[in-house]
Amino acid sequence: MTTRDSFELPDDVLAASDAFGNRVRLAIIDFLVQSGPSTRGAIASALSVNLKTLQFHLAGLRSLGILRVRALQASTGDWHRQEYVLDRARLDVLVLALQEWSAPPQS
Repeated sequence: MTTRDSFELPDDVLAASDAFGNRVRLAIIDFLVQSGPSTRGAIASALSVNLKTLQFHLAGLRSLGILRVRALQASTGDWHRQEYVLDRARLDVLVLALQEWSAPPQS
């Protein structure tokens, strides 16, 4: 019998579970795939998610390496605005890891 302590998953499979195991995170990923780089406000508006909840999930996706933040220069010259950019290469790695892990063993 497998116990929780002895059941280990590869790091990328765990990261994929964290990224894809939540509806808000999936919605963020889908929105950025469809729309491209976007500001936090644009994402919140499109997904009808409050900013505090969105910020929590954006931080989680950043820590998994799926999102990067890029500074935007405002018309005043300030660099206070940011947009979130999907790292497609990292996303592809996590999708592949999940597919390989869940595939039936080769005989």
